[in-house]
Amino acid sequence: MSPDLVSVELGLFIGIVLALKGAGGAILSIPLLVFFLDLEMTQAAPIGLFALTIAAGVAALIGLKNGKVR
Repeated sequence: MSPDLVSVELGLFIGIVLALKGAGGAILSIPLLVFFLDLEMTQAAPIGLFALTIAAGVAALIGLKNGKVR
């Protein structure tokens, strides 16, 4: 498999887990990036945290739009 396809599949998996559980994304995403994409821990941590920051920001904006966040 190509690394791009693996990246998309991992992203979808982590997104589904975050949508269902609401937490645990960094705990899952960083090891998956290390093992499946052969990244170093120092490379995987910022990527995982950046992705989670974007997901949390989008969720906060959706909550703000719906009046659930002040």
